[in-house]
Amino acid sequence: MAASMTLTSTNGGLFTFTDIPLISRGVAYMRRHPSIPADRKRISVVLSGFFTGGTHAEIMDQYEAFKAVVSDSKAVWVYNDGVSEIANGPVYIESFSEPSSWKQYEGDYRLALSYYEKQDGNHPFVVTFVKTGGSPTLTLDPIPVWSRVIKPNKVSTTGRTSTLSGANIGSEVTINLQGSIVDTSLSAADPAASSANTILAQQNTFEAALENFGAGVSGTLNYGPFSQTCYVESFGFAPGALQDYTDYNMVLKYYTEAVMKLSAKVRYGRIHNNPKIEERPYCGDRRITYGNVSGQEVSYSIQLWADSVINARNLLADEVSTLVAGGGIELPGGSELWNYDTASVAVTINKFHDAYILANL
Repeated sequence: MAASMTLTSTNGGLFTFTDIPLISRGVAYMRRHPSIPADRKRISVVLSGFFTGGTHAEIMDQYEAFKAVVSDSKAVWVYNDGVSEIANGPVYIESFSEPSSWKQYEGDYRLALSYYEKQDGNHPFVVTFVKTGGSPTLTLDPIPVWSRVIKPNKVSTTGRTSTLSGANIGSEVTINLQGSIVDTSLSAADPAASSANTILAQQNTFEAALENFGAGVSGTLNYGPFSQTCYVESFGFAPGALQDYTDYNMVLKYYTEAVMKLSAKVRYGRIHNNPKIEERPYCGDRRITYGNVSGQEVSYSIQLWADSVINARNLLADEVSTLVAGGGIELPGGSELWNYDTASVAVTINKFHDAYILANL
């Protein structure tokens, strides 16, 4: 059996190669990071051949027929070397070129095409995200690239990292996962048709595992030896056409301590002698009479963030008992604010002390 090769465009055009061209192939292993196993292969093929004929018109007719097929940007490439089938499936047409010559008896051409193959990488471990409270469990295969940023949750650069009662204020840890979903219908050794339904179904699996968590803990990320319950901050898919593969980005967060954040402010009233000032404009002076030493009004404003309002209130109780001075009389105007949007509790307390507790500067 002789070697044979054909190209069939998606609009039905067929080109049969009378003379088999020279073929070069290259394999690019696609990975998000050098340390990550490849998740797919991009096969680049270059066909270098020529057309022959008795006249310039015969040569150009072949060029035109060839151009009509490869101009469709996607085609089915079938190649049999005479013994076995080398390729049979859809390919992307990258470029087509012909030389600047008269093409009287022969003419060269160069066609570049590519397609993707599935790569079964030797992944060092399994990466999963287990939704809190039930299924589904999301298996991230191929494994994604991860990055982690740890940021102490301080009000300012020089702010404290512990509460007034001595509890540690948790750092905010952000994990960024960048990976790819590869179409399972791809072949590991041949051009193969990709299914948009397959990619979309895999994206829907992501959505089911990452959406609608409410205010609770979202799930547990298991990345090899690392395991941590995390909140889903965001996730999304990169631009594409639901063909061959799709890239994704997932941002997860967790806190290292029960107290996620604390804000505490105290306002001390100034001490005075209750002066009585009487202006005497016609005498050119004023009369000032001093009374007894004043008491002192102290206002407290404390807010604490945690993973739930109830936990925030329980933790806040320790801070109130530590910060608020004993004794005195509580004045009207205080409040306790529960913020379910941020899982925080804020309290304001106004007290009056008959004997001042902080002297004036």
